[in-house]
Amino acid sequence: MKDDGDWTRWRIELTAYGEYVELSFEDIHLRSDADAARWASELRLALSHYEHRVDVLLDLRGLHVGAKCASCCAHLLGELLEQHAAALAFFGADAWTLAALEPGLGAGALEAEGGRSRTPALERLMSHRQRRLAGRFPVAPHLAGAGDGVQAPGWTESGGIAL
Repeated sequence: MKDDGDWTRWRIELTAYGEYVELSFEDIHLRSDADAARWASELRLALSHYEHRVDVLLDLRGLHVGAKCASCCAHLLGELLEQHAAALAFFGADAWTLAALEPGLGAGALEAEGGRSRTPALERLMSHRQRRLAGRFPVAPHLAGAGDGVQAPGWTESGGIAL
């Protein structure tokens, strides 16, 4: 019988795509609080390379959370995401794992439509990112577009400084 709690079989993969990072798991069966703590420390180590909070796409297909450690996993995941995630979208969780982790995923987490597919989750993450960045970095009127009739005070139409 395969020992699903064997940490040596675990695979946590972090892939950086420039605008976001994707965390995926393979063969991870969390059965105890010790498993949950080990898993959280591995995630913390993987995300510690980023100086700022990042957008995270979480692939939960290879993660299975047992009943004994569900609340511990949710708590540790919540702390980790609060510290490292600017936004979160997830997909692929089985019903039990999703129910176990939901308290830690937070109210702002974006679940893929239907919950199983990567593409809708990624689309929701990128849409959220665009809205967030648009609100944070509004386009200045003089950068809105050439020939739109908007001119910043102090600048001529040719781009020179008006004296």
